[in-house]
Amino acid sequence: FDTPDTIKNAAKAAIDAGKTKYTAPDGIPELKAAVCAKFKRENNLDYVPNQVSVSSGGKQVLFNALMATLNEGDEVLIPAPYWVSYPDMVLIAGGVPVIAVARLENNFK
Repeated sequence: FDTPDTIKNAAKAAIDAGKTKYTAPDGIPELKAAVCAKFKRENNLDYVPNQVSVSSGGKQVLFNALMATLNEGDEVLIPAPYWVSYPDMVLIAGGVPVIAVARLENNFK
């Protein structure tokens, strides 16, 4: 599918505005504020921008968290089915993957 015009136009406007440099590792302040506003508006949850971190993807943020928090030999529960790289991410971080199979007969619980 083609990228929607709204996204293309926003990208062009950002380039024209000079927003082409590295950002803060946890996300730009405007985006973090927008995330807080979304959670307040749609979920009635109160967050402030310093409680929000925007990442480049789910797997990357999981890997970062594993690298930052696991001690050698820590077990990490991985519900199956799972993304193929999850066990290796745990191993690289020094942990031990423990697979918990979710079955259809248990409604995948």
